[in-house]
Amino acid sequence: MLKQLRKQCSYTQAEISKILGIDRSTYAYYESEKTQPNIETIIKIARVYNITTDSLLGVEKKDAKSFVVADGKNDSFPIENFSVPGYISELTKEERELILIYRAVDNKKRIKNFMEKEYKKQL
Repeated sequence: MLKQLRKQCSYTQAEISKILGIDRSTYAYYESEKTQPNIETIIKIARVYNITTDSLLGVEKKDAKSFVVADGKNDSFPIENFSVPGYISELTKEERELILIYRAVDNKKRIKNFMEKEYKKQL
């Protein structure tokens, strides 16, 4: 799933690993399922791809009492659910990288305030 998400966003392993703050080889192991990311990395990956951690982990909520884990052998959680908005492809590579970094950080309010101040300086 990680490889499909990364390719859908037109990024290399090196670019995504840089955004996540991990080695490229570590991310490659995640993609090949040789190792599993820790919970903090799972959260960052989900933010980068703008999906829920449940979606990333392949957990589909059927109702309040039961969950189904997609095993990749059925269509209970197809990759088509992770569509990238059309306008994202119109952004430059640098703009897309900034968006991915923004999604991965915790303190979005601080970044937003900084960007608003910078924007006002240009007016």
